[in-house]
Amino acid sequence: SGTALFGQGKFSLETDPSTFAFGGYAAHLRWQPSADSHWQFGAGAYAMDFPDLFVDINPDNADEGWDVRLDSGIGLFGEYYLKPGGKGWLLGAQLAIQRYSVENSELSANETAFSNLLLMPYAGYRWYPTDSGLYLQPWAGLGVTGKISGSNDLGGDTYDVSPIIPFMTLHVGYTF
Repeated sequence: SGTALFGQGKFSLETDPSTFAFGGYAAHLRWQPSADSHWQFGAGAYAMDFPDLFVDINPDNADEGWDVRLDSGIGLFGEYYLKPGGKGWLLGAQLAIQRYSVENSELSANETAFSNLLLMPYAGYRWYPTDSGLYLQPWAGLGVTGKISGSNDLGGDTYDVSPIIPFMTLHVGYTF
């Protein structure tokens, strides 16, 4: 039965509102094995257009006319909370496969696509402002990534895939 499989665990659904602002989406499902567990595990999917700041943070891509879209990211997450119960400070890691499409209006070729593998350790804080189950979770991480398929070459130029990616955001979720 589902009760035997999931025990007295809790589920959370969350999103990253910034992805919607950048023409994308984010949905994550998380599971905490018990009400007093330090651990949470989850999976999620996300996509977005990269703002120029994200592209230009790599000096090899800065002001080169690149338009970058993270077409899809599928990730697995694990988080450890310093206090039991899934509240407060946390340390986590994400392992994801991401597919990107890259365009450049300054080049003759139209578009290329590639996929990468991402491993991102991160730290954050989960805050429940009320007893309703609604929470806010700001976090920041430093990802290690590498291309695993496709091409990042376009019209004789190359979109540089940074091996280290800094990232920070705010997730909004609800625990059932």
